[in-house]
Amino acid sequence: MKNIKIKDGFTLIELMVTVAVLAILAIIAVPSFGTMLNKQNLNKNTNELIGILVKARSIAALERRNVSVYIGLVNANEIKDSIENGDLYWAPVGNSYLKSGQFTITFLPNGLVKAFDSSDVAVGNTNFILCDQEINSHQSKIISISRMGKIQQVLDGDCA
Repeated sequence: MKNIKIKDGFTLIELMVTVAVLAILAIIAVPSFGTMLNKQNLNKNTNELIGILVKARSIAALERRNVSVYIGLVNANEIKDSIENGDLYWAPVGNSYLKSGQFTITFLPNGLVKAFDSSDVAVGNTNFILCDQEINSHQSKIISISRMGKIQQVLDGDCA
């Protein structure tokens, strides 16, 4: 009877095929992973903005005072003044930006919302669009505030 020696391990060909398959899968997955990260960043910014707006509305109602939210890029002196006054500040981070630019929104103690840079109460809904800056991405989130102060993310939009 002959002794047959059993070889343990993998051959070089088997290892090369495995590495090639993994490389192909990685090449396919990388673009979709980047898209996923951009979507997560946009969702994070949207949720943070909605959270700040809800907080401002709550503070206005509980403390019976006007509360302003400075949205967009504001200089350091304005941030300091707004914090001292008890107002709130929000700016997008990462690859997100506000399509509507910077503005201030004020919640009144009675629940109403002041129009942008005006002493009048907003007449209709206030909508603004948060977009993704990626070159080929047209993803956006539309946030709406009713004149009664109800804050909601309306839908996913297109920044094109």
